[in-house]
Amino acid sequence: MLYLSLDLRVSDWDPASRSALVEVLNSPAGEAPPQRVRLEIDPARQGERLLYTEGNAQRLGEQLWQSIMVGEIRDAWSRSYQRAIDRRRGLRLRVHSDDWRLAQLPWELAYDPARQEYLVYDRRLSVVRYARIPSPQPEPVATGQLHVLLVAASPRDQAPLDWEREIELLQIALQELVDEGRIVLSVCEHATAQRLQDRLMETMPEVVHYVGHGEYDATRQTGALLVETANGESARLEAHAVARLLCRYRTQLVFLNACDTARGQAMGLAAALMRGDMPAVVAMQWPVKDDAAMQFGRAFYRGISHDLTVDECMSEGRLAVSTAGGEPADWGAPVLFMRSLSGNLWVPSGQSSASQAAGASVVTATTQPAVVGGESRFLTGRPLRAGQDAGLMLRRDELARILKRARLPAVSQYIAVLGSQYSGKTTLLLQVKDALQAEQACLYCDLGVLHDADLTTCCRHLAFEVAQQLGARLTARQGGALRRLSSRILGQPAVSASLLAEEQLARVQTPEELVGVLEALSAASPSARITLLVDQVDRLPEDVAVALLGALRSMLLTARCGGSPLAKYLVVLAGSLRLQGWLNRRNSQPGSFERLYLGELDAWQVAGALGQFSRLGVPVDEQAPRLVLEATGGHPYLTMRLCAWLERLQPASIDASAIEDAVANMLASDGHLAETVERVMADAGLQASMQAVLAGESLRFVRSDAALSALELIGVITPTTPVRVRSRLYELALRARLPRATPAANTVAATIAPKEETR
Repeated sequence: MLYLSLDLRVSDWDPASRSALVEVLNSPAGEAPPQRVRLEIDPARQGERLLYTEGNAQRLGEQLWQSIMVGEIRDAWSRSYQRAIDRRRGLRLRVHSDDWRLAQLPWELAYDPARQEYLVYDRRLSVVRYARIPSPQPEPVATGQLHVLLVAASPRDQAPLDWEREIELLQIALQELVDEGRIVLSVCEHATAQRLQDRLMETMPEVVHYVGHGEYDATRQTGALLVETANGESARLEAHAVARLLCRYRTQLVFLNACDTARGQAMGLAAALMRGDMPAVVAMQWPVKDDAAMQFGRAFYRGISHDLTVDECMSEGRLAVSTAGGEPADWGAPVLFMRSLSGNLWVPSGQSSASQAAGASVVTATTQPAVVGGESRFLTGRPLRAGQDAGLMLRRDELARILKRARLPAVSQYIAVLGSQYSGKTTLLLQVKDALQAEQACLYCDLGVLHDADLTTCCRHLAFEVAQQLGARLTARQGGALRRLSSRILGQPAVSASLLAEEQLARVQTPEELVGVLEALSAASPSARITLLVDQVDRLPEDVAVALLGALRSMLLTARCGGSPLAKYLVVLAGSLRLQGWLNRRNSQPGSFERLYLGELDAWQVAGALGQFSRLGVPVDEQAPRLVLEATGGHPYLTMRLCAWLERLQPASIDASAIEDAVANMLASDGHLAETVERVMADAGLQASMQAVLAGESLRFVRSDAALSALELIGVITPTTPVRVRSRLYELALRARLPRATPAANTVAATIAPKEETR
């Protein structure tokens, strides 16, 4: 089943009033603003198995649901549910919670009194815990066989577990798939940390299923797995160590059949794995009976054998426990943490045409095996860096423009780099840093970690980053000057640049104090220019971003007057649609920022990326760069992702047929495409403008048109007259969701469109 997503954020728990802030961040029906609601269910008293008896669980689930579903939030839910039904899709409730206390709420037991049923038993609904981290949505891994590593640890100083029986039942449940060659099973018994690492390196599993004990320290808010020592006693493997270990070896799914593995934020076990970019984790939020755990696991993996999404596998597991007489404490304990939009974590390579006709979600018209081991040469999950990614680094025109500004003797404007999601903004800033760091102070600050921070936290973070990075460049004598100047501004002495950041900068609370610190740091720096690269400004809360932009504008006005150390600074901001909106505010000083709209790759640059195949001995047809450019529009992410699919499919040559296969796979499974289309579908004005473009209307592009400007920075149209769709991939994906648009005259569209509603 394909799913639409409703993102529900629950935050700011107030124990005194027993209330929390609830908002719909995104949904098929749009957003719903934050609303403070009183919770009839107390988060502090959740998480104990004995609470969730047959008689009590329904009452608690109903209290939870009725507390949250009020006003505009309820309306957004109802409209989203109906839209999902109309489109023959499921609706995935993705719960965001930055507060560990609210994360303890038993969302899996939410009960809708109108339907008289738990949400998780509605076949159209899925409940998922979602982690917002600054990295792309994960995509399926192509594999010929699904490798499952069964891991068991039962230290003799802990309560005994019937792990042998659970592994035996899982082996029986999966035996048919093993016989068919679809699954390979490996076992790691009496797991020590070293033995587990060895088995992970040997097997490179897509799935790790852990049977053992888990712990959660509520005081420290940290989780751990209890593995064995060499003599069979327990050894605590902390959450961060578990994440480093399991997120390293190509694993897409971790199934933690251990108590308390779903508890906690940040350094809880499941949360730590998600922060490590694990696409999906199944964990337990309270102890589960052995029989129930085995029933759940058996049905879950049978669902995998039928190519169900992870959401559907969870539903099958709960149903198996419930029909076997399990209590809500048993079927409600498993929690799904997932960032994948499709719910498909892997795709089989060499899929037959018969299976495609039966409704498979990915087209792979190749007889050669996909690449199954190691990291792709074509990276989309992180920015590119000089040296390690030299073969993929493409010099862009915008780089020369920023460098020219940074080398001028005076600064009259700051720069705002604007571009769509994954268009290479971070890579560009890092290229600037690499080019300038030998000749001037060039500092890089990532604001992605401040997505929910207040103004004070943001000011301190920036002050700390600038002080630390500038301090590292100063000699001991210059560092003394820095300390004396900072002492006059902050009112107390400092000992070193490091201590300045840790002790004195903790006093920074306002934008004015931040500007004062930046002035002191600039005065102490011997560099004639300080280029400050500020990334992911869009991640800031709106009020924080507006205040920060005001401070930067005041810096520029002071610098223009001459004589101030602030004249050394060139500030380069990077962001997208939200940053443009903040810069457009009526009370902003015009001309403060030069807006640099990030362009797309050209045919020469696309040919450079495809040159990777030539160096590997794979022939590249002379028409391939043009065809890739037509498919991707030169969008850096789409270009790299299409090349990554070509690498997976391993065609005999990079030609039109191979490119069409890669396009088909992306249309069926790419998370970025799905997310981009959902952003357009969530706004009626954007839909109307997009339909006009797809229908061939001749629209004049002006950035004063709010809808067209938004569509440009979402990435789906070009800033040209007439406006056109930026790439064939976006066009095909959008036409599949906008039924009134004229069908595209394209063979791939005819192949993919009928499969929109299939699994």
